[in-house]
Amino acid sequence: MIALTLLGVVLAADPKPAEAPSIFLATSVRVHLRASEELEPDHLRALARQNVTLWLSTRSNTLRASTLETINKFGEAWIALRAPVRESDARQLSKVPRAGLWIDAKDLDGARRVLGPRRLAINLHGPLDGALFEKLQKLVSKTDTVAVLVLTYKPDTYITEEAAGLYLAQQLKRNGYRVVVHDYGARPDIAPSVHEFDYLNDPAVLQDRPEVKLAVICCPWPQYRSVKFAPNTKVLSPWKL
Repeated sequence: MIALTLLGVVLAADPKPAEAPSIFLATSVRVHLRASEELEPDHLRALARQNVTLWLSTRSNTLRASTLETINKFGEAWIALRAPVRESDARQLSKVPRAGLWIDAKDLDGARRVLGPRRLAINLHGPLDGALFEKLQKLVSKTDTVAVLVLTYKPDTYITEEAAGLYLAQQLKRNGYRVVVHDYGARPDIAPSVHEFDYLNDPAVLQDRPEVKLAVICCPWPQYRSVKFAPNTKVLSPWKL
């Protein structure tokens, strides 16, 4: 059976006008679509839109040329890869340079060695490993402030359940550390799990926050690449630890 699943629809809306509070103005729609590589290319092509994010699952790492061509027609795409990832996979994926890679956390190191820098969506199985928390404890004291960036389980969502960043922020706070957080999706107005933390409305302020001794980027949101930090702030990402 061919897998085709509508994962979710996200509406971006203008605020309700004061003179007509019952009116909701939807300005854009983002659809997340999960499909199998077994789907006929013509059917996949019919679903391609700029407002659709494709999550393409695979039985192997080899895709048809017609499928690769269609992937480029989506506004955003993520391609599932399975270990081992080979040089031939890298050559194939060079034809879809905008597509991100969707892999298991345990396969991350091997995939990065072969594929080099590329956007990643990681399948995390269970909470963040305790070894990371122990490593961070050695880098800061309890009088220091730690910034945890990204509380969601993947980019482009507000869902924090089972997310590594949320787990880390909770563990640090429960062990007496001062924690500030930021997430482009999980904001206090839509994510209740954020309420217990000191939330940064704009991560740009970290450039002027020397008391933040450590910043941990817990998920590969591409926006954080441009965030600047105070000179004495150490910046770590679990993907590189």
